[in-house]
Amino acid sequence: MFDNKPILLNTRPEPQNTALSHFLMKQLNCEVISFPTIEMSYFSHVKIQQQLPDKRIDYFIFTSVNAVEASASVLSQFHDTHLAIAIGHNTKITLVQQGWKNTLMPENASSEGILNLPILKTVKKKSIVIVSGSNPRGLIQSALIAKEAQITTLICYERHIAQKSMDNPLTQEQLAKVAIVIVSSVECFDYLKHILNNHLNVYSEKSRWLVFSERIKKVLAKDVSIDKIYVCEPNATAVLKACERLLR
Repeated sequence: MFDNKPILLNTRPEPQNTALSHFLMKQLNCEVISFPTIEMSYFSHVKIQQQLPDKRIDYFIFTSVNAVEASASVLSQFHDTHLAIAIGHNTKITLVQQGWKNTLMPENASSEGILNLPILKTVKKKSIVIVSGSNPRGLIQSALIAKEAQITTLICYERHIAQKSMDNPLTQEQLAKVAIVIVSSVECFDYLKHILNNHLNVYSEKSRWLVFSERIKKVLAKDVSIDKIYVCEPNATAVLKACERLLR
């Protein structure tokens, strides 16, 4: 079915999964299995609108591409007047595409990178809206509250296990041929384990895990040998370069 080409297993959520899989298939001599472990359900305009504070807002922080897209219709009124801070290159690109005029992204695409931005060093009495999905990590919120910022968490989507992947599980033969598993978040990995009933040993000893942060690597290391886990930036070009290195 897959000839003798190496197989990449892409577990990113949709819609990023399909875009990344198509990009990698065009650039690499390999098979890519699109296997999202998480689905996103965006909240209604009204449900998001009701969470906005009535008071002045100074900055917005967007934790993901999905946060930008899910909140687009509600937050379009702020495009010309407010600063939008992005976690990740793709999040910033999506903000620009949506029409945000003033965007900022830390070099380190993580919660820690956001907190190290000079503009967030002194935030006493600043009103900051963190736009995210359900059950956010909470590090940014707690750190900014400790600096006496006024924080509103705008929850605009929720995650749940991808039913399509549950209904169409991979065979042990397929999994044994996987050269690289792409994991974009701790949640993606948790749901992957659930889908596989925690049988991670079905992967070949040659399989490598490509993740998007040191934090994800640390979590995966509880289940996977740390020398098989590699970190790259969360954008298609960085993933491509990392895959090229790992496939040599």
